Amino acid sequence: MGLFKNIFSKKKCEPEQLLQVAPSTNTGLLGKAELVANVVSAGVEQENFENMNQRLDELSSKEEPVEMYVFPHPGILGPVASILVCIIMSCAFLKFGLIGIGTLAFSGHAQHIAYAVPMLIVSVVALILNMAMIGRSVSVLRFKKRFSLYSEILRFKGLEYIENLTTFSGVPENTVIKDLRRAVKQKLIPQGHFSRENIVFMVSNRLNSQYMQKPAVYDRYFRKQLEEKNRIESRTEEISQIIAMGDEYIQKIHESNVIIKDKAISRELDKMEKVIATIFHEIDVNPEYAHNLGLFLYSYLPTTAKLLEAYISIGEKKVTGRSLATTKKEIEEAIHKINSAFERILERLYEEQEMDIVSSIEALEIVMTQEGLVASEI
Repeated sequence: MGLFKNIFSKKKCEPEQLLQVAPSTNTGLLGKAELVANVVSAGVEQENFENMNQRLDELSSKEEPVEMYVFPHPGILGPVASILVCIIMSCAFLKFGLIGIGTLAFSGHAQHIAYAVPMLIVSVVALILNMAMIGRSVSVLRFKKRFSLYSEILRFKGLEYIENLTTFSGVPENTVIKDLRRAVKQKLIPQGHFSRENIVFMVSNRLNSQYMQKPAVYDRYFRKQLEEKNRIESRTEEISQIIAMGDEYIQKIHESNVIIKDKAISRELDKMEKVIATIFHEIDVNPEYAHNLGLFLYSYLPTTAKLLEAYISIGEKKVTGRSLATTKKEIEEAIHKINSAFERILERLYEEQEMDIVSSIEALEIVMTQEGLVASEI
């Protein structure tokens, strides 16, 4: 874990200093992550959660709002209700169909047969339609489950390789592409676009506009990046250790979630697990980002652990009263705030990576121009 040893060798500040902490000595987004971690660390050590929340509010108020490009699926209530209604109606029409079959089989009365035939036809048609509706609703539920996996990455990143989405979701590449087209059509990713070779998916018109100015250069860059990644057949020992550490932290958060019965806290911890899983996936598929994202995690994960330990400790004291309820509420708010803070930091980090891609594209364009490839490929 040589990349991260310097994190543990830093001199620890006094808690009083941390609540009034000056901007981090680290610059940029990772400095902000460290600043959030310091504020939370001081708040937990002093058990001064109210002041900690005030400091977190001040930090969040300095953030510019992030424009959304990926929107959540509307939910499962509609499809589930549709399935239930169709099952009930199918049972009713099945009953009518059986009555019709029985009438045709055992009644020789012409008038009865005249009623039975239309009843049987209507029942069969209705059953077919209901089965089709159930199939469609099941398809929606399966799509929602897959889309929730894609959105865990895409809501942070401006663009992503289809191969990475396939690895993260465990869904075949063709299905991923179909799902993303469906998401664009349903306005879940209203500004979504594919590169010409379906290597990359972009979530905004802005990125697609940049891509369309130099599609040949971008495509060559994307291909080269994939080729380079595919040459690395397995994780290095160091990356394996980082991933193992991530799995351990996610397990700890999950275990805390089982202990903590509060539904609001549980929802925040579910969100936290997804964010951490996304970061470690990024380290796995793009090891070159391990240093920056590792530093980010060493701010995020200890911060999370301290808050959860404080919350569980308060619950174990079995103390009742207004003070306890207030403290628990303040910790709940703090968990929500650090979730939001680190989500914004992660979004900004990926924006910086997009800028790095643009710089690489400009350098590649010069090489391709010299080789006489740009004009011929466009």
